[in-house]
Amino acid sequence: MRPLILIILSAWVWTPALGQIRDFKVDNLSTNEGLPTDNILYTFQDSYGFLWMASYEGLIRWDGANYKRYFYSRTDSTTLSGNIVYKIYEDYKGRLWIGTIDGLSLFDRAREKFIRCDLGKETMKIPVNDIVEDSNNQLWLGTSYGLCRYDYERGAAKWYVHDPQNTNSLSSDVVFRLSVDASDILWIATFGGGVSRFNPQTGVFTTYLHEENNPKTICSNKIRNIRADHEGNIWVGSIDKGVTLLDNNGNVLRHYQHLGSKEGNPIKNDVTCIYEDRNHTMWIGIKGHVIHYKEKGSDEFVPFDNTPYKNPDLLCVSVTSICEDTFGNLFF
Repeated sequence: MRPLILIILSAWVWTPALGQIRDFKVDNLSTNEGLPTDNILYTFQDSYGFLWMASYEGLIRWDGANYKRYFYSRTDSTTLSGNIVYKIYEDYKGRLWIGTIDGLSLFDRAREKFIRCDLGKETMKIPVNDIVEDSNNQLWLGTSYGLCRYDYERGAAKWYVHDPQNTNSLSSDVVFRLSVDASDILWIATFGGGVSRFNPQTGVFTTYLHEENNPKTICSNKIRNIRADHEGNIWVGSIDKGVTLLDNNGNVLRHYQHLGSKEGNPIKNDVTCIYEDRNHTMWIGIKGHVIHYKEKGSDEFVPFDNTPYKNPDLLCVSVTSICEDTFGNLFF
């Protein structure tokens, strides 16, 4: 198995009778159990019950018993747009969108084929890092060339990019993650430009940047992850300086820059994922470290050091994605 990328797919099974995360049962799937690859970047369960996995080696679908793989082919335009898959998203119509290193694909379930989407840029290869949808059913793409609002029916793509001469623009064109809050405000994690907040109704961008020795600003300008929680607060995960918690107006509520507690080791590595489960427990994956969690009502994140019962030496390290299925199982 390769280090520092997602190589573990774990299913946690819990019941209200247990209640405590330390009592969770952990299992793991790997190539030893038939998983096609250990290099899993992202997992997603669709409305049909299939578990989809994004990897460096194509797209994988699992029905609980069998795996099916989908790849890019240079000679077949009905295949994936690229073999390195970053994101899987199902929209309000049940359509499955796939973001790859080379563009956006729409999965045709009836034909088991893909439609490669034209995003209206001169370059045909656009890394699609994230996909979200707002309550108006608008599809938003976070890419390495900016923010895109994509309308498949109209075949239209509207781009929002950084303009150094315009303060009302995206803070950086490299967008890693997107999150939509309850007010349909789009929160945008960028590399080098901190956090952008975008109101689609007014067209106004607001930028939040790190300022050295100013604890009232976000922890870093290199932001990898962002997540709006059920209370409307915004969790901002950086590449190099931990996590900042904002309110929905962008004010800093707290920094989490050490592992376990304020006296713990500083978080210097990539915050690879942020997730809130149905019990409102917050989870953060950190490159090179076990996943950490903070239960509702708790002040600090603590390490999740449970190990699979079949493989007690295997820790949940460098987790890049968390998916919760309809039964409450969590998959890494």
